[in-house]
Amino acid sequence: MPDRSPRQIQSHARKEETEAKGSNMVNESNKPVSVLLVRKPSNQTSHIQVSERSQPTSTIITNKTETGTELHTDHKVSVTTANGLPKDIAYLFPANYSYLVVQHNTKAQEVFLGAEPHNFTLTAWTNATTPQEAIKWIEEFEKLSKTTYRVTRGNKPLGQKVLFKTMRHCHHQQKKLTKQQEARQSQIAASSTLKSTRKKKTSCPSTLKVRVYSTLALAIASHPSKACLIDIGYNHNHPVTSAHALSFRPVAKFAKEEYTDLFESGYSAARARHEYVNRLQMKFDKSDIEVGLADRSLNPNCQDVQRLFQKWRQRCVGPENGKLMFDRLSLEVKKFNDTYSSEGGRAFLQLYQSDADSRKGMTSKHLPKVKKVADHVPFLLAVVTPLMARAHKLLQQSGEMCFCDSTASLDNLNTAVFVLSCSTAAGAIPLGCVMASGEDIETLTAAFTVFVGILPEYAFFGRGRTVGPLTILTDDCASERKALGTVWPQAQLHLCVFHFLQGMWRWLWSNKSGVTANDRVTCMLLTNRLLYSSSEQALNEVKNEIENSSFPVFKKRIDSYWQRKEEWALCFRTEYPTRGNYTNNYSEASIRIIKDILFQRQKAWNVVQLFQLVSKTMELYYQRRLLSLASNRLDHFVSLKYTLAGVKPGAISPDDVTPTDDPDVYIVRSQTNKHTQWVVDLQLGECSCPVGYNGAPCKHQLVAATKYMKFTINKIPTDSPKGRQLLAGLALGKDCKHISFYSSLHQKSDEEHLRSLSIDVQWTDEDIQNLFESSAMPDDDLLQQRQEERKKQSEMTATVKDKSQRIEAVKLSLKEVMADIETGLANTMRTGDGFLTAVEKFCENYWKFRGKRTHPPSMQQCLVSALHTFGRHAGLSKHRQRIRVQPTALSRRQHMTKSGSAPAKAGRPSVFRRKRKVTTLSVTRYIMPKRLQRIKRGHSLDNSVQQNSKNA
Repeated sequence: MPDRSPRQIQSHARKEETEAKGSNMVNESNKPVSVLLVRKPSNQTSHIQVSERSQPTSTIITNKTETGTELHTDHKVSVTTANGLPKDIAYLFPANYSYLVVQHNTKAQEVFLGAEPHNFTLTAWTNATTPQEAIKWIEEFEKLSKTTYRVTRGNKPLGQKVLFKTMRHCHHQQKKLTKQQEARQSQIAASSTLKSTRKKKTSCPSTLKVRVYSTLALAIASHPSKACLIDIGYNHNHPVTSAHALSFRPVAKFAKEEYTDLFESGYSAARARHEYVNRLQMKFDKSDIEVGLADRSLNPNCQDVQRLFQKWRQRCVGPENGKLMFDRLSLEVKKFNDTYSSEGGRAFLQLYQSDADSRKGMTSKHLPKVKKVADHVPFLLAVVTPLMARAHKLLQQSGEMCFCDSTASLDNLNTAVFVLSCSTAAGAIPLGCVMASGEDIETLTAAFTVFVGILPEYAFFGRGRTVGPLTILTDDCASERKALGTVWPQAQLHLCVFHFLQGMWRWLWSNKSGVTANDRVTCMLLTNRLLYSSSEQALNEVKNEIENSSFPVFKKRIDSYWQRKEEWALCFRTEYPTRGNYTNNYSEASIRIIKDILFQRQKAWNVVQLFQLVSKTMELYYQRRLLSLASNRLDHFVSLKYTLAGVKPGAISPDDVTPTDDPDVYIVRSQTNKHTQWVVDLQLGECSCPVGYNGAPCKHQLVAATKYMKFTINKIPTDSPKGRQLLAGLALGKDCKHISFYSSLHQKSDEEHLRSLSIDVQWTDEDIQNLFESSAMPDDDLLQQRQEERKKQSEMTATVKDKSQRIEAVKLSLKEVMADIETGLANTMRTGDGFLTAVEKFCENYWKFRGKRTHPPSMQQCLVSALHTFGRHAGLSKHRQRIRVQPTALSRRQHMTKSGSAPAKAGRPSVFRRKRKVTTLSVTRYIMPKRLQRIKRGHSLDNSVQQNSKNA
């Protein structure tokens, strides 16, 4: 039907109304009417193409007017629905609209498998009054009819009368080709032997016209509420609801939104598709699941998901490389500095420039300039988040030892990422992050230099950002250690013990070492003795032993390390508060957290996403970790050495802890030697025992802190509200809760216990608030006072390394032992001969093995063995009062399910456990044996040395 104005359409409607004997065909009100006008098809040529075999047939709709008069024409009758549409096609149209049909022609059904049951042309008015409502109507029509109409032309506001006009066609319609395109298509068709099953075009004639008129154009109309004229030619020459047709439908808007939510949650394209399809399958019933999975609008294919992911990534983080990526990164850095500068968070960016001398990438003029490296300006990015800044202020460990490790596999450009951290009872806490485009000495020196520039003045627990920590522990990376030594010359660089031994073992297995397979273990044991020497004199003795050995290449290797023996020999670390850390495990754990939890083992797309993950995601993770400890939940792994769970039951008693005049210093009596006492300083986190003298956690600190409910840095603050508030303050800053929020469930009994120990209980928030409000760097007097306190603590240490003192202490213990034996013998007249018989048996056994071994060294060895095994079967060992048996007796036992909760017996693996044999006993009849698995290569350096195999 040709396009007509509203006046022409209305004039023709009035003519038919007159022929209907004056019946009222239009409702006077604005309510939807149920009277539909259908005129005879005109002789004019319609713009809708009709198939030759499907001749159009006209139908008429019969309705009653308000006066009850029926309207008739010479056509057949069709039943209408409440919204004014023919009942047989009403399911294709949105139901929340009212319609006024002007023309409705039905056509013969196509004859092929899956053909649509209704072919028709329809011209009707609907109550969509704006272009936005018209577009929404088109979307709903496509959703209900499962069709898609592409824009042929129009779709723009036109003028005062016609507000919106669009002409659309079925997306299976073939676009008209040029002569060159037709020739190319014919060549492809001639050379192709198989027709593509994924061919989309079928030359479908179905079209859709939508026009929205203004109120000016409809001023003379009797239906001003219906301003949208719809002209549909619904005559598809292909199946509409088949699986093949549904696979070409465009992706729905809600599907794109759900995928976007998954991408923002950290899902990759592949993981997001699996998650989305799983959710989609759970929504459908068994009868609808096949249609839902076949519909591309509901279930996009892999290519669609990948394109959605690429668009989302381009929108969020920009391109992979180039100027646009660096422009986006500059905006992210500026936004980070504007948001977190008040909390101590800062970031510095230097853009990469290949052949330019300018410094346009500098984001802060007062920061030190970086020299040009070779023929380019390196990419540098240093980050200090608010949590990292608070760690520098609140954590004493940040000024003692800093761990530094790197990785270069976090993004597609393999940007080098260096993480600085310190050890705490909550695990490793980051102190800063540095990214660079290279790992040469010049680039790393420049990177750490700009990192110093963004650190706060109180960095490293008040030591200052230019002074740095006391010690820095790294692996044996020459460029990294050289750069750190240049930036912080006052810090002592220590080498990780594991990396030192691992490098030596790998070198011994290399061909250039010249060491035979039988001599590798010998050389490695010499290296181990050299590393763990207790004093410098012992170190020199082992060095002389190596010089006299018959391994010339090995001696040269040791000589190359000897020049920097202060970095790897443990005897030079006794004066530093290492807190028992001799390996770089904390840094390794931090890198693993970044890869496993933050990055989920997926590379970042570019450095923009890398910066977002480090500055936001890492901050949120460590906040959760600290808050879980502050809430006393322990949701994350905590090392047992920071809790009483790591102390053996009965190893130490709280009664052996006595306070001193200093409220943070306590005296703890030794359990092995009652004449030895250890001095514990909970404020410094140190003890005078051999374990805690360098600040490592020990049982004496744990018991003292538990008894008096004091906070110490070497214990998880499960019973200290102030300690838990400090962790929350480290995570959230001054926004942490009042100290009452961190009170224990048994706070009443805890305070009664403290009052029984004559300890005044006062809880206040002043300490934590003063820490956050004060941002000035401590003066030299305060630093000198801390050093004097540490020196005083060293003088108070009751060392047991002097052998003469140990001998005197043992003599005193033996006197007490003999006094107990004499007391027992004196009471034999009253208690019986049991104790006397036991002492006689002891003396008999002693003289028996002494008489058989006349050689003094042999007799002494037997006596040492007997003393070590004394009391083993008296319930003093970890096996309690179990009767010990030979290992072969355990291997002969049959392992079967026991009643109750009794554990399985330990011992050497039996034949049953090695070969997985199933017994024929009735108890094990339904016990399925465990399948044998391939034994994985171990990662233990100690086992590799013992087995003389390569380190995994």
